[in-house]
Amino acid sequence: MSLRTVNFTGRLRLDRKDVAITLRTEGDVPTFDAWIRLGDYALPADANVYVEAYRQSKSLRFSFGRVSAIHPPPDRSQADFGFAEGLLFRVKVVSASDPQGLLLAEIDQLRPAAEGGSENDRIPLLPVVPSPDLAGEVFRLEFDTDQVLLLVNARVPDWQELARDPLFAVLVYPAALRAILTRILRIEKHFDIDDLENWRSCWLRFASRLPGLGKPPAENELSELDRWIDEAAAAFSRKAGLLELFEKTWFSHE
Repeated sequence: MSLRTVNFTGRLRLDRKDVAITLRTEGDVPTFDAWIRLGDYALPADANVYVEAYRQSKSLRFSFGRVSAIHPPPDRSQADFGFAEGLLFRVKVVSASDPQGLLLAEIDQLRPAAEGGSENDRIPLLPVVPSPDLAGEVFRLEFDTDQVLLLVNARVPDWQELARDPLFAVLVYPAALRAILTRILRIEKHFDIDDLENWRSCWLRFASRLPGLGKPPAENELSELDRWIDEAAAAFSRKAGLLELFEKTWFSHE
């Protein structure tokens, strides 16, 4: 059955296959394109359609016309965000008739595709963003309401290049994965891997698809949880060839 279902608040939940967001750049400024299909939903023709871009506590709203006539605005610039990393999107359908402003349908935590990429070529689960608030730390994980961010100290001259550096990847990303899975399973006790509007489920699904891993153990199997988390970090490292990358990069510095 499609996700064209009504949640407990009475809102329709839009299906992810009916919405697609693509990020691209015009000059150095990020912008986006949105494809939205609402014909299969029982929504008023005059209801307003909005697309919101957001990261952390900041958001921008764009009017996309009405259900009966979706029209992207000519200016969809994300210049106010400064950079595209970590941007998420949501689509909302809001009533124009009485009662006005009622939220009729929505989909949240849409991770956009990169320009020219396939439907599965999504912006990474762990966006890297600069932060002026890290004091003496080089990096830190931030568990936001809607995603996990890898903060890099804004004093680093080229934080994007640092995130792509092989030694940084080898030393940071397996540890980050272990910390994220520990937070999800041991602290927040979240085990659902099917809710793609929840960043926790997305991370568990990502880990469960690593070679030889499978779904996480049950909540009451604490020792098995720790083993599964360790195996996830190891499987990720093997799949990415991180040990070989470390050896190649480290010994090239001698």
